[in-house]
Amino acid sequence: MSENIGELLLPIPPAPPSNLRYCNIISISYKIVVTAHIKGPHLNLEVALPLIIGSIPLRSLYGRASQPGSAPTMPGAPDYSGATAPPLYQIGDKAGESPILPPGYYGFPFRYELGTELPSSFEGGTGHVRYSINGIIDRPWRFDHTAEGAFTVLDMYDLNLEPNAQMPSGNQNSKTLCCLCCKSGPIELQAQTDRGGYCPGEVVGVRGSVENNSNTLIYKTSAKLVQIVTDHATKDLTATPASGSDYNTLSSAVGLGCRGRTSGNIGELLVPIPPAPPSVLRHCSIIDINYVIEVTAHIKGPH
Repeated sequence: MSENIGELLLPIPPAPPSNLRYCNIISISYKIVVTAHIKGPHLNLEVALPLIIGSIPLRSLYGRASQPGSAPTMPGAPDYSGATAPPLYQIGDKAGESPILPPGYYGFPFRYELGTELPSSFEGGTGHVRYSINGIIDRPWRFDHTAEGAFTVLDMYDLNLEPNAQMPSGNQNSKTLCCLCCKSGPIELQAQTDRGGYCPGEVVGVRGSVENNSNTLIYKTSAKLVQIVTDHATKDLTATPASGSDYNTLSSAVGLGCRGRTSGNIGELLVPIPPAPPSVLRHCSIIDINYVIEVTAHIKGPH
């Protein structure tokens, strides 16, 4: 005999989104644990259901999602929507006469809508993009009290508007092995991804083939996701443009190899996309971010 457990409604309290993107030392995940409580000295039966907590609701459930950065209007809160300069929330009059507040806890809600053309938060080896909010209690003839809180901005890069996001990305390369005066036949490697655009949390599917016309063993193939960060600056005095790039491997996968004088597929390599800022780093003129999948055929010996 079996019975339904009914419809259990669990509210989602205020909580940070899954994965905690842009933080490589803390990982956050959520799950629903359903437990059948068994009477007597027995272990309970549990089922874990993975869950994703986001910040923008699904369009299919609620229609058009609310715009990023929007916030409900609080009664009595000043509205800085559309402001071009950092706002100043002031308690007291312009003459500097501040009210006297007795001991206790006080909250002063305010609202400020960020601009629509802000680069995503980013922490790199050379450059960074950071956002913070500062609070100051100005006390005449005394030291001020200050507080600072950092927050993250994510540029909404919609892949649905990118024409090449659904097109596969492919490339090929060849190499000839040489030992003294002896020259082997070429080794040809071809690979492609299942599409050209991804979001953090998705997996890149890489397929390809190897044609080994040499006598040397290719003992494995590998694919890795590489983040290319290019910083732009100008040199002192001459104002000559200068740039430098950093290459960071974010994730990788291992595929099949190939014996000499044979050919074969490298298998399906699944490369996960970790939390990372969107490509290009739009609205920032001094930092560029690009991503590539590098597929390598590992050849045995000093080659």
